[in-house]
Amino acid sequence: MIEFHFLGTAAGVPTPKRNVTALGVRFPQQRNWVLIDCGEGTQHQLMHSELTLSRLNTIFLTHLHGDHCYGLPGILASRSLQGSGSEQTLTVIGPPGTERLIKTIIELTELNLNYPLKIVEFTPEDWQKQHWDFPGLSVQPVALSHSIPSFAYRFTEAPRPGRFEVAKAKADGIPPGPIYQQLQQGKSITLADGRLINGLDYIAAPPKPRQFIIGGDNDRPECLQSALLDCDLLIHEATMTEEMRAAIQGYVSHSTASDVAQIAEQAQLPNLVLTHFSARFMDRQHALQSVIDEARQHYSGKLFLANDFMQFHLDREGKLTQYNPSHTVQS
Repeated sequence: MIEFHFLGTAAGVPTPKRNVTALGVRFPQQRNWVLIDCGEGTQHQLMHSELTLSRLNTIFLTHLHGDHCYGLPGILASRSLQGSGSEQTLTVIGPPGTERLIKTIIELTELNLNYPLKIVEFTPEDWQKQHWDFPGLSVQPVALSHSIPSFAYRFTEAPRPGRFEVAKAKADGIPPGPIYQQLQQGKSITLADGRLINGLDYIAAPPKPRQFIIGGDNDRPECLQSALLDCDLLIHEATMTEEMRAAIQGYVSHSTASDVAQIAEQAQLPNLVLTHFSARFMDRQHALQSVIDEARQHYSGKLFLANDFMQFHLDREGKLTQYNPSHTVQS
C-alpha cells in the first residue's frame, strides 16, 4: 500500500478543525516517508499521526506561500533535537527562493542541525529537465498557474515483477519447494518425471506501475492534462465552489471544485481527492456538501474530500480506500 497522511487541509489560514497544507506519503516496505508542503504547525500535527520526524527524508515544496512553508523552521529544528535516529540526510526540493528561505532561517535563528541538509532548487524554465529517483519510484515536477511559481509533483512507481502463480504450478503437478524459487526467477528446470518446465510460464503479467500527482495552488487544472495520462490518483486544491468564487471581488488564483472535476473526468482518472479549502467559506453550514455536489456534476470516478488526520491507501491495483472513515468525507 502507498499511504497518504493528510496533516493539513485548509487554505491560507488554519481553522479550529483544519490546519494549513501538509501531506505525508509513505511507500510500501519503506520506513521512510516524504512530506509535500509544510504549513505552519505541521510539527504539531505530526504528534497526532503515525509519522515520525526521524524517518522523514524528503520535503517537496509546491510553492513558497506561507500556508505551504511556514512550518519549515519547526520541522528542521525538531528533527535535529530528536537526536538519535534523525541523522540521515534530509532533502528539501522546491521552486526559486527555497534555498534562500532555508539558509536565512538557519542563519538568523542560529539553527544548528545535527544532520546533513540538501537543498534542491529548480526554476519554471528548467522544470521539464528535473527528475529525482528514490528507492522504488521517481518524481517529476509539473508547472502550474498561480500568483507565484507553483508546481505539482508526479510520482511514478518503478516497474514491479509479476507474481509467481503458485496455484497454477500446483495444478500442473509441480511439487512445492526450492523449485518454486527457481521458477519465480524465470529459470527453466527439469522435473524428476522428465518434464522441462519454463518458469516464465508461471509468472503473471507485471502489474501497471502506480502513478499519482499531488498539486500545489493552481488556477488552471488543465496544466495537468497531459501529466494525468495513466495516473491512478490526483490530489488537488479545490479552494472554493463556482458560487463562492463569483461572490469575491477580483480574481482569485485558485481552482474551484468544478475546475478540477472536469479535468479529472477528461483524463478518465479513477481517484480524485480534493483539499485546501478556504476558511472564508468552510465554516458555512453544508459548505463541504456544496463542494461535493459541484464536483459530482462533472466527475464520475471515486471522489473524496480530505480532512485533517485522514489517511488513504492506494493498493497494488491502483484502488484508493479510506483508512479511517471517521476523518473522511466521501461522495
